Amino acid sequence: MPIEFTASQLDQIVQATLPYYVKDKLFEQADQSTPAMNKFRQKKKMYPGGQEIIINPKFGKQSQWELITSSDQQLTFNEYDPLKQARFTWEMNHLGLTISWQELVTAGFSLSNGDNNKFSAVSEQDKIRIQNFLTSKYEQLDFDSRHSFSQDRIWSDGANGFPGVPALITDSPATGTTGSLSRVSNPLWRTRARVGANSINPAAKNQTLTQVLRSEMVQLRRYGSAYHVAYCGSLFMEALRIETTEKGDYTQRGFASGETDIVFNSIALDGMMFTYEPSLDEIEYHERCYIVDHNNIMLYMHDGNDMTVHAPKRPHDRLAYYRSLLWSGAMVAHRLNSSGVYEVNTAGLPSA
Repeated sequence: MPIEFTASQLDQIVQATLPYYVKDKLFEQADQSTPAMNKFRQKKKMYPGGQEIIINPKFGKQSQWELITSSDQQLTFNEYDPLKQARFTWEMNHLGLTISWQELVTAGFSLSNGDNNKFSAVSEQDKIRIQNFLTSKYEQLDFDSRHSFSQDRIWSDGANGFPGVPALITDSPATGTTGSLSRVSNPLWRTRARVGANSINPAAKNQTLTQVLRSEMVQLRRYGSAYHVAYCGSLFMEALRIETTEKGDYTQRGFASGETDIVFNSIALDGMMFTYEPSLDEIEYHERCYIVDHNNIMLYMHDGNDMTVHAPKRPHDRLAYYRSLLWSGAMVAHRLNSSGVYEVNTAGLPSA
């Protein structure tokens, strides 16, 4: 027999279970599928609201110590220039779930318009059916949320209205603006870039890519923190492995047990890990690597609106239940010259 609920009872079930699922399950698999999204959420900052998120970057010195050589020497007093402001506009984002009455009836649920507020007896089999039905919905919502947030927000170039990593760590750092602040007139407000005509030609024998990255890390840490993560597309990772393998980091183990265990050790540079980021392949950036200073480029999230569940009342003319995930915030840069984007020339490399 079908499970019979009143409309209000079923609404209470959906409303109660979705927040629980979101709290305990959402982003559960982010460590493996979207490492950048997971790291950005770990390093997030909360903000109380307002029209914009305003950062006050400082560029260089405006005064210096002077040597006093006589008792009547005229001393210099400096009037500092006003602080420059970088302004980042936050965006509100929505992901919706619909559960139609037709789906419920097809799954064996019976809906009535009665006003009885008590549940009738539900068997263990009925409980499993309810759990399976709702879990399948929430798992799809979970997948869509992680996939879309990673690809369409974290790795957005700003074309959809949300500036992500490629919009802040730009291909042309000497032109344009970031956070409404000119990169042309503020050279220190620029990321580093080796892309396009300046892309790197990897070479197993000469270790070209490795040498370039070593030199770049000196510059990236010149102004920034020591907390960098390198997010790489598959072809960039392949280029790194080719150079690494040539110099002997490739090992074989297990001959004694009759097995051949071919091992690639994790690739790191002065403590910075090179991490494969699947979203870069999805947006056709197979050959790229973004080195992100997570202490200076981060997500700001509106306090109280970070993956918040919204439960609108069912419209009288719609035979369906609606639930929403809401997120509002922005990707913000405190400093740009400690992050960079790098691209390898893929000629001779396996295709993605």
